Amino acid sequence: MTLVLVALLALVAPLAAAQETDPALLARARAILERAPLIDTHNDLPSMLIERKDGDLAGLDLGVVQPQLCADIPRLREGGVGAQYWSVYTDSANMRTNRSLHEALREFDVVLRLLRSRPELELARTADDIERIHRSGRIASLIGVEGGHMIEGSLAVLRIFHELGARYLTLTHWDTVEWADSATDRNEHEGLTEFGESVVREANRIGMFVDLSHVSAETMRDALRVSRAPVIFSHSNARAIDPHPRNVPDDVLQLLPKNGGVVHVNFIKEFVSPADPEWQARKKAALEDLHARLDDEKAVEAGIAEWEKANPHPGGTIGQVADHIDHIRKVAGIDHVGIGADFYDAGGTSMVPGLKDVSRYPYLFAELLRRGYTDDDLLKIAGRNHLRAMRQMEQAALALAGAPEAQRSAGAARVQIRTDHGDIEVEVDTARAPATAANFLRYVDGGFYDGGRFHRTVRLSNQSGQAVKIEVIQAGANPAREREGFPPIALERTGTTGLRHLDGVVSMARDGPDTATSDFFICIGDQPSLDQGGLRNPDGQGFAAFGRVVSGMDVVRAIQASPADGQHLTPPVTIRSVRRHP
Repeated sequence: MTLVLVALLALVAPLAAAQETDPALLARARAILERAPLIDTHNDLPSMLIERKDGDLAGLDLGVVQPQLCADIPRLREGGVGAQYWSVYTDSANMRTNRSLHEALREFDVVLRLLRSRPELELARTADDIERIHRSGRIASLIGVEGGHMIEGSLAVLRIFHELGARYLTLTHWDTVEWADSATDRNEHEGLTEFGESVVREANRIGMFVDLSHVSAETMRDALRVSRAPVIFSHSNARAIDPHPRNVPDDVLQLLPKNGGVVHVNFIKEFVSPADPEWQARKKAALEDLHARLDDEKAVEAGIAEWEKANPHPGGTIGQVADHIDHIRKVAGIDHVGIGADFYDAGGTSMVPGLKDVSRYPYLFAELLRRGYTDDDLLKIAGRNHLRAMRQMEQAALALAGAPEAQRSAGAARVQIRTDHGDIEVEVDTARAPATAANFLRYVDGGFYDGGRFHRTVRLSNQSGQAVKIEVIQAGANPAREREGFPPIALERTGTTGLRHLDGVVSMARDGPDTATSDFFICIGDQPSLDQGGLRNPDGQGFAAFGRVVSGMDVVRAIQASPADGQHLTPPVTIRSVRRHP
């Protein structure tokens, strides 16, 4: 019966993958990925370049499709990729010959030369860099180091990797290292050693993600206990769906909301298909039988190749990748899911059918739309969860370095607005309207908006008075709170802000340099040709913009759609609390 079921799974998988995607959902998915941006946290193109031509880039034109490689510019564009982490990888077997660091530097060299060779790519070191580069039309490129064996037991090497541009360190690869256990090797340390904990702390201090893909569950738990910054899983799935040791168990997923970390879902079939463990067990039994009957290793290799031809891997489906996302959302929450496909070869049989290369991301997002995910959900999964975690990681590094509070808050203060319609998270950028932003945060810290309300919507116009398809929702406190030591905020004249896409921009009204207010506004709509400094409401007021919504735009739109008497919501939407994000 088991063999029959496995055979049926092998037949069903490619049929499911072959089902046509709704063109409307696909178009919607592509539009969402363009806005996000889409951030993939793992691609092994540098290793492929070393394996093929020893890292020689002469004659290589990534401006045209290179089907023998796992990425090129046209397919990255087609897939909607806005930012890509390029993996620095060397086999952990190099530990035994003390060549791990040497090989790692070869990989760094290839990555950096590759980025200099292509005008479409630019090295990003911060979350702000990612967004700036994406707005410029280029693909933000980051570096991840896949395996702690490459630091060769030296925190100094870790720091040098960071200087070279690395923004995550995967603590182990396939083999256990002398300070951390791998998921696919012997369990020597029951997690992290004392030095392993110092690696986590140093990564926190310098501003580098601790990546827990490939590590044992014990190492995951230890790292989450020690880390003062969000961790990531750069290319892992849910163990409850596919019980491969490389995947993340539920008790670890449950720790992510407190830590702020993100699991970036992988497309490799062995880590996706629920039928993989049973298939692997049958393959192991076949291999043992071949070894028992044959003395020649080449004959054994030929025999297992024949077995695999007769017993193909179940492969997985796009739907099963979505099942992993569903499960992580259910256990950890929508704020803790991302994408880390792990393209490492030319596709073919290595990846889930339907997700064979970097052009195929929109098909997964179309499947999520089919399942009822909102646009805001997909923006989070595509990249905004990663950006949020990265900014928190950067802030932790500044705090650990003893930076002044003003520096730590600049450009990265997060505020959570809890309403009876749901939660909205806002990023306050003190560089855009410094005095207004600082005073807004003072109000937040004082609890001024607690018990306040969203009370009206306003249609905006541009400077010539022409109506545009943008509205704001207006929120303020109970007027009695203004008598409790919170005078209205005096706003500076900020002019233009450079916030090109207005959907989700947070501002305060102004009509002159001496305007004072306590209400804030959230924009709804997207008018790329219009600069925020040129917006006016019907009364002629302008807006001093100081932030943007990073999650919860579905809540903002639900508030905007509430019943209204003219401009005023009936009844107003209650603000339960407004707090800085922990």
